[in-house]
Amino acid sequence: LIWCRSRHLYNKKQFFKLQPRLGPLSAGPPVPASDVRILSQNMWCTNSWGAVRKGSKGPEVRKRFDALVDAAVQGKYDVLLLQELFTYRIAYFFLTVEEIVYLTERLESVGFTYHTDLVYNLPIVLGQSSGVAVFSRYPIVEWQGHTFTDHSIKDSLNAKGFVQATVNVGDGRLVHVFSTHLDSSKSQPEAKMKQVDQLTRAIGSVVGPAPSTTVAAGDFNICSRNPGTRTLYTHLLSSMRRVKMEPVFTDLPHTHRAGGVLDHLFINVTSVAGGADFMPPDQRVISKRSVHFESGVPGLPVSDHDGLEVTVRLR
Repeated sequence: LIWCRSRHLYNKKQFFKLQPRLGPLSAGPPVPASDVRILSQNMWCTNSWGAVRKGSKGPEVRKRFDALVDAAVQGKYDVLLLQELFTYRIAYFFLTVEEIVYLTERLESVGFTYHTDLVYNLPIVLGQSSGVAVFSRYPIVEWQGHTFTDHSIKDSLNAKGFVQATVNVGDGRLVHVFSTHLDSSKSQPEAKMKQVDQLTRAIGSVVGPAPSTTVAAGDFNICSRNPGTRTLYTHLLSSMRRVKMEPVFTDLPHTHRAGGVLDHLFINVTSVAGGADFMPPDQRVISKRSVHFESGVPGLPVSDHDGLEVTVRLR
């Protein structure tokens, strides 16, 4: 009983560090941004045995996180959309929470002062959190965490979902961002389709009276180049286009080290979702590229996924 009590107090202290850090709507940056640079990156902090053997956990994880922080500084990113920052719970036992706290504190130390809740849907007794998060140099004035209502049997203990955040870049302009991680199962595509529908409904609800920018990105676990997932990818594209979102990357050879294009990034092509004032992605985007970061440990990258980087012109 004493041990359980001590663990509860320790976990409470750790989880406090992972609670959302927000800024008031009135507190924009001193100089309004004319553009915003965003990185979407799967962080490969998973608890599966196969991934652990390949370096996703253990002493190397903090070196990978350090390399990501260095890349965030050198790349001059404003907003980070991260996935696979999983925390796993078995009653009073938690896996990876210390590592996630470590990354959070490191990012805060280099200017990413604001972030969403990193354990918003951690199961009460058994299971894994969504692992998705948004970090920002600019104030996050509002956020919401979502858990997918449909999932495959394989992902039944994974509370996957997405987070959305509203970022104040100054001069009354807001940027809406979504970071997501979809089901990994290949045997139940209908669950993944329903997850896409839930995500795009949330994107479609981001409507305001003023021009806005919306970016949605993450690990969709839907390969755009695999004939076997063509139906899924077509559904993803059509669902996004219904809420006026277009893909920024359409010709990547791969984003995962196994060869698939699983990561995608979408941007709105109208000022208001469902509205007029069409602007194609190539006019909204100043620069874009896929990025691969090394950890400094021979043979161990920051992640088994490449990141997606985009610099967006603000209106």
